[in-house]
Amino acid sequence: MTKVTLEVGHGPYRTRSGNTGFEEGANGPGTTEYKELVVMADIAADSLRKQGYDVKVSDPQDTLYAIGRQSAGSDIFVSLHLNAFNKMVQGTEVLVHRNGTNEDVELANAILACLVNTLDLPNRRVKRQGLAVLSGVPASVHAACLTEAFFIDSVSDAATVRTMTEQAAVAIAEGIDQYAKVKGLKPEVAIV
Repeated sequence: MTKVTLEVGHGPYRTRSGNTGFEEGANGPGTTEYKELVVMADIAADSLRKQGYDVKVSDPQDTLYAIGRQSAGSDIFVSLHLNAFNKMVQGTEVLVHRNGTNEDVELANAILACLVNTLDLPNRRVKRQGLAVLSGVPASVHAACLTEAFFIDSVSDAATVRTMTEQAAVAIAEGIDQYAKVKGLKPEVAIV
């Protein structure tokens, strides 16, 4: 069975020295990045499970180095995030590690195409960056990327943010599924 790890960006954490804290991420109207990502992860996971994928939702409880343990055994790893800048910029982008593989880029492109089509936002492309969250993903994972579905600070109200979050979740699941189909990773039998 194809295994997918969806990592909720931000939230509770523990440093290597044992200190704990909570990071909400970017702020939007009446909500935060973390609150929206929890919803996004649940919707995407449910959609993928209905199609027969074995899905783990990882809410970071440890250092970024723990991501390697959390994603071990997965075929696909996707870290979920929302962007913020100056309350005016809009668009969607997907990031891969600066040393990411062709598989990472193919997964990112599949998800990006679905996000752009669903959210009807400007395509900010797939970009390479030295992201710590992707550095911790083991080489045994077939493909990994980080989504920045939309700019939470440029949305006018909380209800619209939630609608976009729900739409983005479905698009991310669709992109993962499309990638899996092409790579022969699509489960043969959907779970009802």
